[in-house]
Amino acid sequence: MLVVDDIAAIKGTGPINMAIGFFDGVHRGHQQVLRRLVDISRQVKGTPWVLTFDPHPLKIIRPQRAPRLLTSPSHKIRILDALGIHGMVFLNFDSRIRSLPPDDFLGRLLDTEGLETLVVGANWRFGFHGRGSSGRLARAATARGIRAEIIPPVIYRGIPISSTRIRSAVRSGHMLPAAAMLGRPYSILGKVVPGHHVAARLGWPTANVMPQNEAHPPNGVYAAWCLVERHLCAAAAYIGTAPTFHFAHRSWMVEVHLLDRHVELYDHQVEVFIVSRIRPERLFPSPQHLKEQISRDIEAIRDILQKQSPRKVFRRWLPYLAQQQVESFG
Repeated sequence: MLVVDDIAAIKGTGPINMAIGFFDGVHRGHQQVLRRLVDISRQVKGTPWVLTFDPHPLKIIRPQRAPRLLTSPSHKIRILDALGIHGMVFLNFDSRIRSLPPDDFLGRLLDTEGLETLVVGANWRFGFHGRGSSGRLARAATARGIRAEIIPPVIYRGIPISSTRIRSAVRSGHMLPAAAMLGRPYSILGKVVPGHHVAARLGWPTANVMPQNEAHPPNGVYAAWCLVERHLCAAAAYIGTAPTFHFAHRSWMVEVHLLDRHVELYDHQVEVFIVSRIRPERLFPSPQHLKEQISRDIEAIRDILQKQSPRKVFRRWLPYLAQQQVESFG
């Protein structure tokens, strides 16, 4: 996938069809926008592009209200690439972009060389104070001879799916509703880095994952699937601060133990798909007590995952896994 930081950089890539939004989590509502974008691009033999922003606008407008993001920019690129997007424009959302009146933003956007189609969600807003609406964009685009499509939201339990709803579900540990809205289990992407080897000394070696995500479920132990290189592995995941060992230097950490495989994980980027919570984080009176509890956790996780078919869990995302060259589902 091509990634640029200026709209002008995409000229010369053929007929350009573009979706616009922040796309945090790339949930089912976003996917509906993106599928339509890819369909249009195939019909007109054009290239599907996504225009998004970094950082989140609220980090500039009201930093104290900025949400913890479901996906980092690199995680977003990974998912969008699997959905068939040709390229992404990451505009730096700064005070200059923030202060642009809606018509000025539209003018710059609609002047993009080769732009043929714009696709946005019905609730998308733009311009200073969010005064621009999807309808306003459609009218301005049509006046310039540019096709515009507004995609209605996807409804879950009577309410439109949104990144805000998913963040709330993840933060509360409601992983099934989060997965239903995302179209896949919520995942944490990160690089495996050196740890303290405490779990290995207890007999349960783990990979210490440095998460890119800002949002995460409550501290505790989870059943998970871990995608590393060509393998999707059943796993136990721990999210927390390791209170038994007093690691006060980190606010949260992710550790993953693969159940039935030995795959060298150090220095690899892995994606940990969180399925369900086994128990909350606890302070144990001794490492031996923790070791005994981990053994019980592993058995509970194995029981949960053996009852699931990964192909069923990831039925919407088999192309994503295929793109990652997944070799095994067990």
